[in-house]
This record gives sequence, structure tokens and C-alpha cells, in this order.
Amino acid sequence: MKDVVERGAHQFANSLRSKYENYIVGPAEPVINKIRNLFLMELLLKLPRDTKLISQCKQDILHQIAVLHNERSFKSVVIVPDVDVM
Repeated sequence: MKDVVERGAHQFANSLRSKYENYIVGPAEPVINKIRNLFLMELLLKLPRDTKLISQCKQDILHQIAVLHNERSFKSVVIVPDVDVM
């Protein structure tokens, strides 16, 4: 199961890299990499304060989640977008 999560995280990141290469950090395992029998990976996008870019990125993330879930091997992968404006 861990390998599926890692492959899913890398495929998800690679699909966003073409547009957001300069802003992506990861994917990487967090310090606590397993909770309640679920393996975790982190991907960080550090975007500038550009509302148009942020809005487009949110749409791209939702689209890539749908694309990833269309693949049979990644149907069980859960992606939780956490938007935290600083």
C-alpha cells in the first residue's frame, strides 16, 4: 500500500510540475508518515499572492485529483488539499 501512495504522489506532482515547477516542493514523507493504517505523503505548493494564479492552481489540483482517481491503481488514494493562505 505504501508504494501505491508514493507512486500516486509522484504522478500527481509530475502532472502539476509543467505549470508550477518553480513553486512545488516534494512530494516527501512527513515525519509522521502513517496514521490509522494510512500512509501519508506531502506536496507543498508555495505560490505568490496572485489571486488569478491561486484560483487556476486550485482548479488544476481538482482536475488532477480526478485524473488520478480515474486510474484503477490509484482509486484508493485520498488527496486532501489544504489551502493555507499566509
